[in-house]
Amino acid sequence: MTNQNPKTNSVKQETNSQPVVWPGVTIGFTAAIAMWLVWYPLHLPGLQLSPSITAPILLLVMVAMIVKGSRRLSSRALLGGIVAGLTCSLVNLLLLGNTLTEKDALTGEISLRENAPLIAGGFFLVSIAAGIIAGVVGRLLATKANDAPASQTNWLLRFGVAAVAALVPLVAIGGAVTSAGAGMAVPDWPGTYGQNMFLYPISLMEDAVNSRIFLEHTHRLFGTLVGLTVLTLAVFTFASRAPKFSRNLALTVFVAVCVQGYFGAIRVEDINPAFGLLHGIFGQLILAMTVILASSYSPLWQERAPVDMNAASGSRKWAMLAIGALLIQLALAAAFRHFESGHAIMTHVGFSLIALSMTVVFAFNLMKIDKASGGSSTFKRLGMFLLHGVTLQMLLGIVALVLLPDNAGKERVVMYDELDTAADVSVAHVLFATAHQALGASLLACSILAAAWTLRVRPMGEISGQTQSEEG
Repeated sequence: MTNQNPKTNSVKQETNSQPVVWPGVTIGFTAAIAMWLVWYPLHLPGLQLSPSITAPILLLVMVAMIVKGSRRLSSRALLGGIVAGLTCSLVNLLLLGNTLTEKDALTGEISLRENAPLIAGGFFLVSIAAGIIAGVVGRLLATKANDAPASQTNWLLRFGVAAVAALVPLVAIGGAVTSAGAGMAVPDWPGTYGQNMFLYPISLMEDAVNSRIFLEHTHRLFGTLVGLTVLTLAVFTFASRAPKFSRNLALTVFVAVCVQGYFGAIRVEDINPAFGLLHGIFGQLILAMTVILASSYSPLWQERAPVDMNAASGSRKWAMLAIGALLIQLALAAAFRHFESGHAIMTHVGFSLIALSMTVVFAFNLMKIDKASGGSSTFKRLGMFLLHGVTLQMLLGIVALVLLPDNAGKERVVMYDELDTAADVSVAHVLFATAHQALGASLLACSILAAAWTLRVRPMGEISGQTQSEEG
């Protein structure tokens, strides 16, 4: 006679009854974003790795990410893997098109390769096959591990984290574009030199002369990835009947991304550096909003963490000071990068001491909430990130300042018709300046998130259910 565990059977039945579409879509987007993050450095000008090297690496990344996600689907891992593989392939069409075209050596015309249909068809088949294999492996691994079943996995939170993972490199690449003076390397929008943006040959951007074209063009491609990601996230948010705050913020983030694309277009079409400045600042605010959106999907956000309210109240005051100082720093840096203002960079350097002080004090106040509340780890982690982050930020800023090109303070934006005669991109300066800019965006996002968390709390001992009705 076989003994069966009723609790285990009920979990299996609950898992099998859960829709697999959204988990599969979440896994697929996560895999695609991971592939883009690996694809980008492998195709940087000067590296020029052959497809025989990059293709297996990207395929391995895809399979690994789908295995990691599908194992939580247990017996439905195979179906989830297929959905994830299909989703991943559709998202990657944004990149695939750049490999389907070529430039005729005689006429200079860009057209589809003769074997383009074969490449596209093979790409879909390989993606689906990879999803099936990953799903099978995920199911086998699920039987050997005590993973939480799909019904207990917060797929919306996972998608939100994936959206943040797509936005961070977009902000960083945008910083690289500005640091390299590549904002006008492509004269038209939304096309690229008269061609469909998604069909401009990647082979034309992988040499040192056209490195600025690569930076600007791939920045636009990552923008489309982010747009598609936040649109799908918004649909998922409404479909899952998330709290009103999350639904409104998801819609706001999507609209903001659309507006951000418009700012970028005006900057190119009107050759307007003011919109470039606005584009750079607004992009970092969108990152902060998306970080808050991802956090709003977590159970802790809904339950409100029990904390010492005096410590939380004190932190809010320093939060406003720190955020204000970081915003001023951002504006000064953007003014220098887009208007070549020597006064702005000197003020930026001097004001950094004030921004550093405000952020450090805010970080210690966040850790004070953890200590006074008996272990609220969220605030401790945010405080530690800010504390270590500002230290590294100062070091990166010093190195970037030392490596500043001799033509700083002069017109540094290279126009599309000046690319052949322009000076080579200062790789060291671009790397450190971009790292400095990206970390600054992360510090601002973390500060705004920490401020939001100080508002999502309740007094210690109060029942969380009393406050959840406010979400609607």
